[in-house]
Amino acid sequence: MYYYIYDIFTGSKKYQHQILKIEGLLAEFGIAGKNFKLNVLKNLEDIIGEALVSEIQNIIAVGNDQTVSKIANLIVGKNIVMGIIPVGEPNILANALGIKSAEEAISIVSSRNV
Repeated sequence: MYYYIYDIFTGSKKYQHQILKIEGLLAEFGIAGKNFKLNVLKNLEDIIGEALVSEIQNIIAVGNDQTVSKIANLIVGKNIVMGIIPVGEPNILANALGIKSAEEAISIVSSRNV
């Protein structure tokens, strides 16, 4: 199972169309999982803690470099594979890894190359 963690900024109207497209593609590729959209009531530490208790092995960061960094810092040393679906800017890490778009990222996740 996948935990998709959406950064708080992805909830803004600016990203609404892109997020709907991402969620549609995840369902289309058959890799939908549990979605967590960060907000003032849902913090990242609690979500990662739940993932660890549930023995989740795949966490996908939906956001930018800051999103990836925050999640990576919380799962370092754990038996968790992390993927990236780039949304917003900057996405230097995703680009350096050859992930140029959300669609490309979903294709990678669907082939289990996370």
